[in-house]
Amino acid sequence: MDIEVLYEDKETLVINKPVGLVVNRADSVKEPTVQDWIEERMGEELRQYEDKVFRQRSGFCHRLDKETSGCLVIAKNPEALRYYLKLFKDRKLAKEYVALVHGRVEPNEGTVVLPLKRSLFDREKWQVHYEGKRAVTEWTVLERYKYEQSEHWKNALTYLRLNLKTGRTHQIRVHMSFLGWPLFADEKYLNK
Repeated sequence: MDIEVLYEDKETLVINKPVGLVVNRADSVKEPTVQDWIEERMGEELRQYEDKVFRQRSGFCHRLDKETSGCLVIAKNPEALRYYLKLFKDRKLAKEYVALVHGRVEPNEGTVVLPLKRSLFDREKWQVHYEGKRAVTEWTVLERYKYEQSEHWKNALTYLRLNLKTGRTHQIRVHMSFLGWPLFADEKYLNK
């Protein structure tokens, strides 16, 4: 796997996860994962620790969706993992994303607070649902573009900065699609 290392010291590894790569192994995942890559790269350095949480997570402090690229923080020992997990839990580390969405997003900034639950109709998707877990996404418009080749979404695209206050699966994709601004070329949530 061709994974770019952005930063590394004795306790932390930060990589640039490419689009299309799954972070954690699962029964449903047949292709190689970032977890496979990190375990091969670090080998005995990871296996020397008995800490159950550290070994289960292979040092991963958070996840990114398969379709999302970006920085992924990996702890190289149990103490570093506990430190980063506490920072994420206490909201002292912010997750910031940028995305291109269909439509003209107005107003220039806003907050979405809508609960998310696994789709009742498609187990690979999530949906806004009153029984779901609270999910909060903030957006800021960075730029607006005309997109003349489309008769939908007011012939417009909008480039957004997005901040997650919670970290639900597919949160940005579901929230933006629900509001009528699906992510550009998102095969899963780009409605007809």
